[in-house]
Amino acid sequence: LECKPDASTPIILCDAFYGFPTQKRPRNERVRAVSRQLTNFLQWRSEASEKNCNNIHSHVHVLGKGKDIESVKTRVDELGTQTKASTEQIIFD
Repeated sequence: LECKPDASTPIILCDAFYGFPTQKRPRNERVRAVSRQLTNFLQWRSEASEKNCNNIHSHVHVLGKGKDIESVKTRVDELGTQTKASTEQIIFD
């Protein structure tokens, strides 16, 4: 079986401009939830691509306030080392 790259690359936007809570516990919970969802999605895409031999890649743009984005980025990087998810497909704006 020969794998050929897919010509289309879906782009997903994660809009976090509504902001995260300012209280420590709710904020951490929100950061963890968003980070886990991004990581799970990319891991699923990666596994589906390997299984179906179709090299589907997605780019995820995360939009939001600097402090919120930095928190999500840090957490996604941590989760990325624990999973097969490629965090290189996430663009933090």
